[in-house]
Amino acid sequence: MPLESLIDLRSFRGLPAEPLRKYFYLIELPDAEFVPDSMIKSISDLPTWSISTVKQFQGREMAQYPDKRSLDPFTITFHETVDLRVLRYFEDWYGQTINTDGIYSLPSEYKRILTVEMIDNSNRKTIRRRYEGVQPTKISGFSFDVSSDDHVQPSITFVAESYESL
Repeated sequence: MPLESLIDLRSFRGLPAEPLRKYFYLIELPDAEFVPDSMIKSISDLPTWSISTVKQFQGREMAQYPDKRSLDPFTITFHETVDLRVLRYFEDWYGQTINTDGIYSLPSEYKRILTVEMIDNSNRKTIRRRYEGVQPTKISGFSFDVSSDDHVQPSITFVAESYESL
């Protein structure tokens, strides 16, 4: 019997037949009143640790050793509310990094905790991560087209200092 799909291959190997698929996300942010799951359109490149290396001579050969670890930026796209609560929340948060005089604020004033959960079609939490030291670095622009029925969907790019799987 030929194996015709990934599900057949997984069953052949004795693994659960259905691979994990991305279904929908929940996020938790302090004081954000708009974060029900229906407001999140997508999360791109949910980050994990990335380790850079440094080259050093070891005897007569060049070897690579771990150097630094970091988290890549990630973007969350939201469905905007009628009263623009999503955009106002992130513009306010973004504005807390630098005051009107161009002076950077203390990190304790603008860095927050962001928790992301991925929920499967059985309402089970499959992935739960808590990102610490999160701050927005970019709020995307969006176009206005009166001939389109598209919803306003702001995309916010974040950086984080660390994360843990819960």
